[in-house]
Amino acid sequence: MRASGIRSSLVFLSFAAVVACSGGPRTKTAASPGAPPAPAPPAPSPIDRSTDLFYAGKQAALSGDFDCAEDRFQQALNEVIPPGSPRPAAPEVEEFSASLYESIARYEAMAETSPETDAAETRGLPDELQGVSGQTSAADLQRARDAVKTDARAASFDIPITVNDSVLAIIANFSSRESVRERFTDGLVRAGRYMPMIREVFRREGLPTDLAYVAMIESSFKTQARSRARAQGVWQFIAPTGRRYGLKSTRVVDERSDPVKATEAAAAYFRDLYALFNDWYLAMAAYDSGEGRVARAISRTGVDNYWELCRIGALPKETRLYVPSVIAAALIDKNQEHYGFRVEPEPPLSFETAELSRPVDLRRLASASGLNYADLAELNPELRTAVTPREAAGYALRVPRGFRATVLARADGLPEASVPALRHHRVQRGETIARVARRFGVSAAALAEANDLPVTARLAPRRVLVIPDAEVTYASRKKGRARKRNADTVAIPRAGFQNSAYRVRKGDTLFSIATRHHTTVEALRNWNRLGPGASIRPGERLSVRSSSR
Repeated sequence: MRASGIRSSLVFLSFAAVVACSGGPRTKTAASPGAPPAPAPPAPSPIDRSTDLFYAGKQAALSGDFDCAEDRFQQALNEVIPPGSPRPAAPEVEEFSASLYESIARYEAMAETSPETDAAETRGLPDELQGVSGQTSAADLQRARDAVKTDARAASFDIPITVNDSVLAIIANFSSRESVRERFTDGLVRAGRYMPMIREVFRREGLPTDLAYVAMIESSFKTQARSRARAQGVWQFIAPTGRRYGLKSTRVVDERSDPVKATEAAAAYFRDLYALFNDWYLAMAAYDSGEGRVARAISRTGVDNYWELCRIGALPKETRLYVPSVIAAALIDKNQEHYGFRVEPEPPLSFETAELSRPVDLRRLASASGLNYADLAELNPELRTAVTPREAAGYALRVPRGFRATVLARADGLPEASVPALRHHRVQRGETIARVARRFGVSAAALAEANDLPVTARLAPRRVLVIPDAEVTYASRKKGRARKRNADTVAIPRAGFQNSAYRVRKGDTLFSIATRHHTTVEALRNWNRLGPGASIRPGERLSVRSSSR
């Protein structure tokens, strides 16, 4: 998950023949005897010599010769900043050397994804590819082919769109296979919350905005999605890569779960990958399986075309499904009804920040501010406990729009909170979610939710589970009892409003429903006789109001 801002082609063997590791770039010999002496060309500048050496190191890294790459990179640095010399005074040299340091760091990091460490860095099968085989019935494949042929919507794309049998098979899976279709539909709903923000970040960084569909395949836009390889968040960063791109992961916060910060990191990663491969399909393949693996596949086969690498089996099966899935998601999302989907997307992510000078308990802050703790937690998914961290410049807590002043005023009146210890448990053979939950005195539902698992999921031995805060779990049980008491209540209509019903979907909160219907959480609670501790569950019907004036 690293590269440089300098572009070049992936020519491994030819470059290695020109530049050997036993010496630097070679210069041509003098002209033939008898010819008049040609004027001597100007001596290359240190920047020119450094650039040649950098490219030599880059090609060595791509071909897997990291010792040679390290030697060339060191020579490149020595050209512009000789050992023992002071910091360069010329602005252009200083700027070049800073860029050189950053570029070298990206390529040297590829050594970490050598064949010995590939298995450890594999992030696991992305969420949307669970149950997708790439194979489908002839009838479903034909329906997908007909749907693409008759897709008359003038949608534009800024990633290359190739439609072949691999892409058609994924469209058929997303459209026809029930379990896959359900997950894909949920992803389309959540996309409304995060897509606008992701597109804006990518647009600002000069990247194709349709790379946002990578997040759809990685996580279905779930901020707490977690793979068996401990990849986390909407963009499924593993911890080492997250750190490389500035995402902190401590016992208090895990910024991989923050959709905004992780999107900015993903943009930097994609920019590096494109600089490395100069091809968006290869960049996406490398995002899935690691640039070291893709670079070695190219070096081993001499093929630098994604589809051809798939055809000859040079890439893992998961990666062969990956790019077709991104293309299929883009095609479907931009003309949902044509492909048989009709969803109501969540409203876009919206918040303002309140800078907290010291740690506070979010449960107490929410109660004092007239907010729901679940809504605050949803806006701040990077928090691993119910207590905000201590930061020198203050912690920027996200709050619903219009609540910043209230939250700041109430926070001043609360005592400083202590961060609870985050508990973990390594699964033993034969353990279930229910058994682990009983051991730690938490509910099975809370344990499953904290680890992005269904309650009925089988636990693989040695998997590490996050144990949620027992106090939050107890509060959730109280909310569940209140919810059950209030589930069958009927709201009393008021004059001037038209009453309608809303069926709660998975992932809904009172805050998200209130935002969607242009009302407030307090109003929703009043209309449905929900007490301060009550929560909601999927399938439940809520009364909502719209003005009849």
